[in-house]
Amino acid sequence: MPTPVNDQVIKNLLDARLHNRKVETSQFSSIEMQQAYEIQQRLIAGYLKQNQAKHSGWKVALSGAPAQHKYAIDEPVYGRLTTDMQLNTGDTIYCSQDELPKFEIELAFRLKQDLLAQQIYTDQSLIQAIDEVIPALEIANVRWQDWNFSLGQFIADNSAASKYVLGKPLSMTLDEVMANIEIEQSSHALVLTFSEQDNALKNYLWLVRKLLSQGMTLSVGEIILTGSLIRPLNMDRASYEVQLFGQTLSIEIANAVS
Repeated sequence: MPTPVNDQVIKNLLDARLHNRKVETSQFSSIEMQQAYEIQQRLIAGYLKQNQAKHSGWKVALSGAPAQHKYAIDEPVYGRLTTDMQLNTGDTIYCSQDELPKFEIELAFRLKQDLLAQQIYTDQSLIQAIDEVIPALEIANVRWQDWNFSLGQFIADNSAASKYVLGKPLSMTLDEVMANIEIEQSSHALVLTFSEQDNALKNYLWLVRKLLSQGMTLSVGEIILTGSLIRPLNMDRASYEVQLFGQTLSIEIANAVS
C-alpha cells in the first residue's frame, strides 16, 4: 500500500516555487512514484490558485537513454505546463546565484481536439489530433538544491518544468518535420549533442497514452513539449540563440538583482 502523501512536501515546494527558493535535498528523499505524481498534481493546483495562471499543457522529461539508465526506469516521466511558463523569444530570465537552469531544444505539438480517457485511440488517430508542430526551447529548472534529487523528488517538483519559448507553427507535414530536423547555433558556446531524433513522436504517443490510462483528459489547444532533441545543457549567464527550421529562437539568462 503506498505511503500517504506528506503535505509538508507540497507546502515546501509550493513556497519555493512562489518565492524562488530552494528546498534542501535531504528533505523527503524517499518519495514513491505514485506519491510523486500526486504531489505534482496538488503542487501545480496550488500554484495555479496562488499565481492566477492556468494549465496550458504537458512536458515529457527523462526521455533519453542516459537519464532513464541513471534513474533505473524504462519510460519517460511527465510534468505540467502553465500559462505563465511561456515566454517570448528574446526574453530575459532573471536567476538568483544558486539557480542552475538547463537549456533544451524541442518540438512542441498543439492539439486540435480533446482526447478523452474513456475512448480508444489508434496511434494514427492520436497523430491526427496534432494541430501544429512548433519549434521550441525549454529552460528546465528545479526547486531542489544543486540539482541533486531522487526520481520521486524530480517528479514531485513537476519534472523540472520552468519556462519555455515557442516559435511559429511549421508549414510542413509531421513526416517532413521529423525527417528534416536541423539545428544551427547562432550565439554562445553551445556544444550540441543530439539525442535520438525520432523521439518526439514516440514521446508524444507515450505521454498521451499514459495520461489517458490515468483517467485524465487532454484538451484542444494544449501544448505538449515532446522532450529534448539535444542533451540538456547547463546555462551560464548569457544569451542563447539557435536556428531551427529557419526560425531564430533565443533567450537570455541574467542574475537577479538582490
